[in-house]
Amino acid sequence: MEPRKNGVGQSFNAPFDQPAQIATMLAIVIMLGSGVAINSILPASIISISGKIYFLIMIFFVVVGWGLTVRSYEFEEDELVISSLFGKTSIEYSKITSFELITSLSHGDIHGRAGISGVFGYRGKHNTDTHDGSFKVLCNRFDPGVLILSVDGSVFISPDKPEELCEMLSSYLADSIN
Repeated sequence: MEPRKNGVGQSFNAPFDQPAQIATMLAIVIMLGSGVAINSILPASIISISGKIYFLIMIFFVVVGWGLTVRSYEFEEDELVISSLFGKTSIEYSKITSFELITSLSHGDIHGRAGISGVFGYRGKHNTDTHDGSFKVLCNRFDPGVLILSVDGSVFISPDKPEELCEMLSSYLADSIN
């Protein structure tokens, strides 16, 4: 997408990290493999109902998980929009108190409270020992990333070019002060 005046419309991709890719592939193989295993173990009369229902449930979880993965981070007029196939989350510039480029946040530094950790990216509420408090994670990889602190809470994101996103965010925050 071509950036418009003042960076409005500038978009950053949300790439997957290798552990998330591996976890996603393993989850799909296990879910589909367990559906095939149920079909081969259970008698034919039971398979017609339970095997098909189980298989449909597994397909549903794969589709929902994949649909919730973050696709992009986009600068709009008054907010940063975090998009997935199934919805958008917005962070208003006027509510951002600060942000920080996190160059190294390992899997051992972050503790999930509620959410998906590794399968189809990272999403949900998490705690960390290295950065105070808890934050919402809306990303597909851990580092490098950007921790955004706002009056509504903290959000950790993982754009493909975190340094450039920080520069643009800094520019937007400076413009909103003036």
